[in-house]
Amino acid sequence: GGYPVHRGTADRAALKCCLEVAERGEGLILFPEGTRQTGPEVQELFEGAAYVASKANVPILPMGIGGSEKAMPKGARMLRPVRLHYEIGTPIPAPRSEDGGRASREQLHATTKQLHTELQRVFDIARAKADFDHAVELAASTETYAARATFYRQQGDIARAIDDLDKAIYHWPLVRLHEDRAKCLILQEDYARAIKDLNVALAHNAQKVENYLLRARAQLASGHAHEGNLDFSNAIRLAP
Repeated sequence: GGYPVHRGTADRAALKCCLEVAERGEGLILFPEGTRQTGPEVQELFEGAAYVASKANVPILPMGIGGSEKAMPKGARMLRPVRLHYEIGTPIPAPRSEDGGRASREQLHATTKQLHTELQRVFDIARAKADFDHAVELAASTETYAARATFYRQQGDIARAIDDLDKAIYHWPLVRLHEDRAKCLILQEDYARAIKDLNVALAHNAQKVENYLLRARAQLASGHAHEGNLDFSNAIRLAP
């Protein structure tokens, strides 16, 4: 459940409730900006999160939420059905003094500053995911799916990248999309599908050294030594 907080003051009753929850080992969600915000920048944080973490000796787990601004903007009375994205950050240890005692004001401030930096990082990622979703909803096209696939691949979410490349290729089967999907499929060790994509690319005059090397890798991993060696030979033939 939740409990009210009197903003703008050091609400001791609310802090006491927070400490009781944290000390019981239960999950405690705090919004350290103190209120709903708009825009791409995480605003200045209150030090309540660092204080509670220090008193209860528990780490802080930063989380960025993207898309919530559209779900319930300021002034709205009802929630709107929108897709949200969240990104989990790196845990931040509870601020403690060197002798394990009470954290100083400087340590609380340093932890709050570290939290601000990490929150901005994960919020940027979550917000980008939500923005890509919104773009796809407005105009589901090859380019929007391909752009989102590139983003997911950069984030290491290969499964989602492949899913978006599937959709992009369905709209318009460009050779470069087959090449991109093949690279993702190899990372997932789905060599059979990767070979099919590279067959398409090579059949459409995309006879690049990289494509032959990729297919050779997939062929060898699939146990097709003869075909893999042929692709290596073709790569060597095309190499400058």
